[in-house]
Amino acid sequence: MVRATGMSSVFGTASILAVLTGMASLDAQVDLENDSGPPPDGTFTIVLLPDSQDHTTDESRHDLFRQQAQWIADQPESHGIEYVLHVGDVVNNNTSEQWDVARSAFDILSDASVPFAIAPGNHDYGPGGRVGNRDSAFNDVN
Repeated sequence: MVRATGMSSVFGTASILAVLTGMASLDAQVDLENDSGPPPDGTFTIVLLPDSQDHTTDESRHDLFRQQAQWIADQPESHGIEYVLHVGDVVNNNTSEQWDVARSAFDILSDASVPFAIAPGNHDYGPGGRVGNRDSAFNDVN
């Protein structure tokens, strides 16, 4: 987990809490028990979720994606979480099955009333996630 602080904007100061999903080895564990705690008073946190495609492709990692979402859903007050942004490559091959896994994680955020947005990446479009066109199974998720 990475926290960048001191970012100014017209909206105030934000902390960015990045939950690193695709940048660690398969055996790595994120130590969520020893994080850096709440942001300073008068600030808020934006959680960034990058590249979850391995979590939607590899069945052994499906629960990890849901656990990350549950951790975020459990922390809005203690960490000042105001928003979650997935920055793309939610899935790997743009299949309904992979989007169903992603939806199960995003439903956790939705059920906890944590606002979020998804910025689709190149793997989220086209047949096989190869961006051959702009078709996406994103809207096919039940």
